[in-house]
Amino acid sequence: MQQLEIPSVLFTRTVNETFYTHEPDLQGRKLSDKPEDIVLREQWNGIPNELLKKIEQANLSETARRKIGSYSQQDSQRWDQLAKARRLGKYTSFQDLRSDTYQKFEPLFPGQERGKLNQQTFLAIWYAIASDQVANR
Repeated sequence: MQQLEIPSVLFTRTVNETFYTHEPDLQGRKLSDKPEDIVLREQWNGIPNELLKKIEQANLSETARRKIGSYSQQDSQRWDQLAKARRLGKYTSFQDLRSDTYQKFEPLFPGQERGKLNQQTFLAIWYAIASDQVANR
């Protein structure tokens, strides 16, 4: 995580969201050191490595990785304006950029529903991918 320069708060939130998506009945419950939680803790502990692998597979630029968690709707609005002004390279609309970004995002993070990504977790990663798509236009 440190090598990839991913903010720890965002990373932990994403790991937790992934875990609780798979274990919705445990939502809001913290795992304990008690023996009954051993299997659940092992499950949770496997998620960070998998998430790091997926972020590495996204092959994000250093700039995009460092900015994960800092992107906002203002970035998408700026990209939309640039596309409409024909100043976003091959992208003539934000929808084109959005489509290309999801083509890269969805195989890495299957099950994350388009238009319903959490701003503090998976949407932050989506924005980083989109930012690289814009930079590589």
